[in-house]
Amino acid sequence: MERLKHVALRQGVKPARALTATLVAVGMMAAAAISFVPTGANADDKKDDGAFATSSTIQMGDSSTNVNEPDKGLATYVGRDFYIGSPKEDETGATRDSINGSWAAEMEGQTFILGKYMQRAQKGFFTIGTVAFGAQYKPADNNTIIAVKGTNTNLSQASTAQTWKSTASGVSTTQGGGINGNYKGVVGGRKTKVWDMSSCPTANCSSIYKYYSTTGADITWGYTDWSGIKDGQGNTIDGFGNKFTDNSAQLSTLKDTGKVTYGTAPEQQN
Repeated sequence: MERLKHVALRQGVKPARALTATLVAVGMMAAAAISFVPTGANADDKKDDGAFATSSTIQMGDSSTNVNEPDKGLATYVGRDFYIGSPKEDETGATRDSINGSWAAEMEGQTFILGKYMQRAQKGFFTIGTVAFGAQYKPADNNTIIAVKGTNTNLSQASTAQTWKSTASGVSTTQGGGINGNYKGVVGGRKTKVWDMSSCPTANCSSIYKYYSTTGADITWGYTDWSGIKDGQGNTIDGFGNKFTDNSAQLSTLKDTGKVTYGTAPEQQN
């Protein structure tokens, strides 16, 4: 099973409402993956009532369970537009008060976005990549930690990556999305800064920037060659969506053969 922290495949999904390193996966593949149970799964009727459960170790995801090795899986895949916040009605992304804010502060791991990146962080900042309260199961150094292609979008008038100031009272910090760790970011559009901060000379006013860098040098704007943007397993940003189709077909085959059943809640007994 592909290790995914969360997935957003359709227009209108707003992962930023609950962005943490432990986000529940949503979307086509994840919904199927978390809902099936093996045929005949039940309690061990050879045990006495009240017997202790015996734990076992299973492996899900990459080829290694060693958290000290690089994370080769993609943490976040967004098939359309990505919000740190939420869109307003008839949103185009082009105005001063364009989106609603979110108190989300960070997301962990590698992120691919086919649409656009829209951020209004109510705390005044948002951390991408390595985070303070995450699993610390990280991609290898020098990987592209966030890629924003900007092509499959509903925001015709918006820049590929755009951030806005917090609307929270007393929050004066003005920053874009900050990449933390030894990672890179690529954006398929022109460079932008936090809305209304066009004259700001520092790197952290950019809509996406590199923490602790005075120039934001690890962010490439106007990116065009997407063939080299891959996760740790070699899946390109354009080809990654095909994995869902393939895996969904495999699950359907297993279901048809009776090797997998989709569980339903048992009827309540009076």
